[in-house]
Amino acid sequence: MIVHQSGDLSNSCANIGPVMVTTSKENISAIFGNVDAHGDEKVTVDREIDWPSDVSLVGHSLVLHKLSVMEWSLRSTNTLPLACGTIGFASR
Repeated sequence: MIVHQSGDLSNSCANIGPVMVTTSKENISAIFGNVDAHGDEKVTVDREIDWPSDVSLVGHSLVLHKLSVMEWSLRSTNTLPLACGTIGFASR
């Protein structure tokens, strides 16, 4: 799972832009790592963040790519992802 620059889902996942560039002040990586699905019972994500204290991700997209993070970084990054969504807060 990787955070991309844009949360624009107007054309499915085609307008999400490149991987989000972070600054050292934000103290967060755009790469969340791999998602391992173990059948219907358990899903494991490599990394979690402290939410909602880190709001720098709001408006960007969270993207699930078919390849592992290592495979994705070594290949063309222009392939469409499996799924994407815009990061935001739900109104209460």
